[in-house]
Amino acid sequence: MHIAKKVAFVLVIIGGLAWGIYGVSGYNVVEIVFGNLPMIENIVYVLVGLSALFMLFKRHKSCCCSCKTCDAGDHCGDCCDTDDKSKVCPVGTSGEARKI
Repeated sequence: MHIAKKVAFVLVIIGGLAWGIYGVSGYNVVEIVFGNLPMIENIVYVLVGLSALFMLFKRHKSCCCSCKTCDAGDHCGDCCDTDDKSKVCPVGTSGEARKI
């Protein structure tokens, strides 16, 4: 997983948890953490939103994989983005690695 995807994943999880806590208890965790720094608070919200968009478009690209060997959806994206047919698909239909 690339570093951008990892960072986006972490930010989306943090954002989701923050919204969940806010929905259940009414506590704005971001405001509690950053207190009197509304500019930083807004930057956090923008980063979480951009991360969600990044993951949405990254996922969409991966779902376009046309690998006929494994039908593994986004797991298959790495092996299908190449013309090298000797590359091993990371996840086969029954979970084992398969040649394309």
